[in-house]
Amino acid sequence: MKKTFLVLNALALSLHAMAQLPEPRVPVFEVFTSSTCGPCKPGNAVYEGVVGPKPATEYVSVKFQQNFPGTGDPYCTAETQSRRGFYSINSIPRMEIDGGWDQNAQSFTNALYTSAKAVAAQYRLSGAFTQSGKTITGKIKFTPLTTAAAAANTRLYIVIVETRTVNNVKSNGETEFFNVAKKMIPNQNGTTLNTHTINVMDSMTFTYTFNGNYRLPSNGLDTSKINHAIEHSVENFANLRVVAWVQASDKTIYQGANLMKVNALDVNDVVSNISALGVFPNPADKSVNIDYNLANADDITVSIVDMQGALVARKVVNGTAGANHVNMATNELPSGYYTLIMTDTKNGVAVEKLSVVH
Repeated sequence: MKKTFLVLNALALSLHAMAQLPEPRVPVFEVFTSSTCGPCKPGNAVYEGVVGPKPATEYVSVKFQQNFPGTGDPYCTAETQSRRGFYSINSIPRMEIDGGWDQNAQSFTNALYTSAKAVAAQYRLSGAFTQSGKTITGKIKFTPLTTAAAAANTRLYIVIVETRTVNNVKSNGETEFFNVAKKMIPNQNGTTLNTHTINVMDSMTFTYTFNGNYRLPSNGLDTSKINHAIEHSVENFANLRVVAWVQASDKTIYQGANLMKVNALDVNDVVSNISALGVFPNPADKSVNIDYNLANADDITVSIVDMQGALVARKVVNGTAGANHVNMATNELPSGYYTLIMTDTKNGVAVEKLSVVH
C-alpha cells in the first residue's frame, strides 16, 4: 500500500509539473535600418551584441532595410518600406519588440531581451520548410492558448530572410548585414487568421519561388527597387531561412517562430510514407511513445533534436505497412523542449514538438 501511495503521489507531482510547464516564448525583434544611416551602424552593433551570444532558436530576428536617409539601402523593397509604415516609424535606427517596445536599437539591452522572453506565450507556433533551388515550400501550425488570443483579430506574418548579405554596402561603414528581409509571404499584409478555438491547432501551407535573376539595385529609391515579379536580390540561396509570427490588430505579437529547414515536409504537404503521427505522453518523463502509419514498409529514422539544433537521441526502426509503434528513452535528457523528427528513406519527414519533464 505504501509503495502504491508513493507511485500515485509521484504521478500526481509529475502531472502537476506537466500542467505548469509553459509554452516557451519566442519574442520577435524587428530592426528598421539602412546602409546609408550613420546611427544605424552602432544600433546594429548593440543589437547584435545582445542577441549574438543567444541560441538562434530563442528569438526571431528580422532586419527591414529602408529607403532613407539619402538614397537609402539597395535592399529596401516596397514590403520592407510598408512594414515601417505599419508602425508609423519616421526615423531610424528603430526597433520593435513584439510590436510594443519602440525605440532606437542602441537602447536594446540584455534586460529587455530577458523581459521579452518572460512574457507568457498566447500562441503555440511552429513550422518547417523545404527548399528546392529558388522555391521554398513550408507549413506552419498555430494554436491559440488563451481565450483572448483565440478571439482576437490576428494575422500570420511569414518572412524569408537572408542570414548574411554584403553587396548592399553603402556609406555608413557597415560591411555585412544579418537576417535581411527578402520576401514577405504573401506580402506585407500577412494572412488573416479567422477566429479559432483555444487549444485547437490549425495549419497553413505556403510556397514562394524567387523569380528571374539577381539584381543589385543602385539604391533604395522607388525607381531602383527590386520587382519581385521578375527579379530578386538574394545573394546566396543557401543562406535563406523562414521566420513567422502571430500579431493582433493592436500590433501585439503573441508568438514568434523560426521554421525548421528539412529535406521534405510531412504527408500533408508532399508525398511522404509517414502519416498519423501520435506522440505520448507529451510532456514525457522516462520515455516517449510514437505511433505512426506507413503507406509502405520502410526503414524509419527517429531523431530528437534540442532547441539549439543538436541531435540528442536517434533510433532506426524497421517499419511495416500500416500501424507502427516505437519507444524512445528520454530519462537522460534534461527537462526542456525538443523537436521529434521522423524520416523515411525517401526523405519524407514528420515533425512534432516534444517536452520532457522530470
